[in-house]
Formats: sequence, C-alpha cells, structure tokens
Amino acid sequence: MIRRGFDAKATLALLGAVVFWAAVPLMLRYLAVTGIVPDGWTSNAVRYPVSALLYLPWLIPAIRNRSLRRLWLLALVPTIPNVIGQTCWAWAPYYIDAGLTTFIVRLSVVWTMIGAVVFFPDERPLLRSIRFWIGTAMNVAGFLAIVLYSHNLTAGATRVGVVISVACSVFWAMYIVGVRKAVGQINPLTTFAVVSLYTSIAFLALAPLGQPSRLLQMTGPQWALLLFSAVTGIAAAHGMYYIAVQRLGAMIPSTVNTVAPFLTAAASSLWFAEVITPEQWIGGIVAAIGSALVIWSQRHLASPEPLEPQID
Repeated sequence: MIRRGFDAKATLALLGAVVFWAAVPLMLRYLAVTGIVPDGWTSNAVRYPVSALLYLPWLIPAIRNRSLRRLWLLALVPTIPNVIGQTCWAWAPYYIDAGLTTFIVRLSVVWTMIGAVVFFPDERPLLRSIRFWIGTAMNVAGFLAIVLYSHNLTAGATRVGVVISVACSVFWAMYIVGVRKAVGQINPLTTFAVVSLYTSIAFLALAPLGQPSRLLQMTGPQWALLLFSAVTGIAAAHGMYYIAVQRLGAMIPSTVNTVAPFLTAAASSLWFAEVITPEQWIGGIVAAIGSALVIWSQRHLASPEPLEPQID
C-alpha cells in the first residue's frame, strides 16, 4: 500500500474552504437578524440554485458523458443528507448566535471519523499516526477552550437552535462520508455540479414553505450580500472541499474544519459585538496549530489507487 506525499493542491483547497465557511455564518446571521431574508427555506431556494448555475461548465459535460451515468445515482448518497443538513444550517441563525452554531456543528468531526474508518480502509493508517492524534487533541482542546471560556456565547441560543445545530452536525458528517463515496476518481467539481443540481431542485420545491415573495422587497446591496454568500459559502467552499476530500479523504478535512468556529467568532466579535476572551484566543491558536499537525499527517494516508487521472 503506497503512502501519499504532501498534497499542496488539496491543502490549499481545504484552507480556502475553511476560510469561506468561517465567513458565511456571519452573512447568514446578518440576513436573519435584520429580517432581510425571512426564513431558511427562502435562503436555500436562492443560494443553491445560484451555485448550481455557476457549475454549468461541469454539469453539461456530465449530462452528455455516458460514462458518468453511474455518478447520477451515486450523487444521491451525499445529496439526501446535504438537503437535510443545509436546511438545518440555514434555519439555525434564526434561533442561535453565529458563533455557537459553528461550534456545535463541528461535532461532526466525531461522526465523520467513525464513518471514514468504517468505510475507507485507506484512511485507517491515520489512526497509527501520532502526529494526527496530537493535532486532533489540540483541535479538541482549543475547541473546548473557546466554548468553556465564553461568557455570553449561549446568550443568543434557544433549545430549538441547539437541537437544529446538533442535527446539522450529524447530517454534515453523513454528507462528507457520502461525498468521499461518490467522488471516487471523478472530477470533484463535476460531482458537486450534480449534487448541487439535485439539492437545488429539492430546495426550490421546498421554497413555498417559506416566504419567497419577501425577496422582492430586497435592495441591491442586500441581494449582493445574499448572492455573495452563495458564491463563497456554497459554490467556492464546497467545490474546494470536494477537491480536498477526494485527495485527502474525509477525516483530515473534517478535523481541520474545526478551526472555522474560531475564525467565525473572531470576526463575529467585530460584526456582532460577541466578546472573545483571552482564553478563547489562546484556544483558537492551539486549534490552529493542531490543524497544521493534522494537515501534516496526510503523509500517513495510504494510496491504493492513483489520484490521477480523474474521470471528467
């Protein structure tokens, strides 16, 4: 079983996805608390179709290529938990603060690790990597420091918000494991093009449950913010994350993504005046160092099959 070297492309893609996902909760929180976008159904009915349109250059070849027929079936594996998880993600800002949302959702790393070990033998060597476990422990320690030393983190939370966020963490893990299963050697952007199409159809069908007519009252700058959240949080972040998952597996990207809550909280302290304590800053730095160690541990991954060429 061949071990992989350091994959710069996958690492950069992963870091890009983490940064974008750290920023998006702030946008959604702003749109929610100001009443610009009245509900999660309406938000998803706009954001995912916009993303799907941006992926037409990959979707059209997928429709024409007969060798990709199997992809249309495999794509349903991540699509179903994605629809449920994205619904929870879009609704959470209406019941809970942006910072706490991202903290709770990162519980998904536990479920993802379990799924990856069960379904993907090439990721199991990570369990023998001291570097991976030290990095993961630092991630968890930093994560807990950010949560435990928060004085007002739960001030904007409700029980419904906590339940929604926990459910989101479970379905997010199922989504990532499903992505790893579906992407295989297929171009990851082609895979996401199909998944985003399926997801868009689902959210457009669910849109009447919300108040889509309220979108007509939005101003140009408000539309710009909503569309920007779609481009960054869905089109760009998911595309880069698919690249990372294909090349690094499910465990490393999921673990590194735990640093996103700290980035969100730091930015939220400026935007929403959520207080970040010195202990939380230390926790964030520890989590960032842990993420670096986890990324470094990719050298321990087994590579039973070459990553290239991909099937387009």
